[in-house]
Amino acid sequence: MTTNEESARTEREKDYLSIDPFDGDFGDGMSCHTYRMVTTRTAHLCVGLDPDHAHELPAGSRARVDRWIEEGEGWMTQYRCVEALEADMKELDGEKEQDALQ
Repeated sequence: MTTNEESARTEREKDYLSIDPFDGDFGDGMSCHTYRMVTTRTAHLCVGLDPDHAHELPAGSRARVDRWIEEGEGWMTQYRCVEALEADMKELDGEKEQDALQ
């Protein structure tokens, strides 16, 4: 990967980290929320595109991982693949355009 490609990836990943997958509704029993971009070492489920139909994220994939403590449950972890993050970005861009038109 060239320096320019790496720089572009880093900038896009900053955008991915700006997304709030919980839409501000983090709940009363949730705390210690952390998130970062990772390269997975093992396969995980991605719940990004449709939480009811999670798909496998293979080892070696770039993904956003969110971790938090849920009262009565303990640590929770959620992975979102780049494809899901891109869909979220498009949705947010569409909302911003609608807001600008109003």
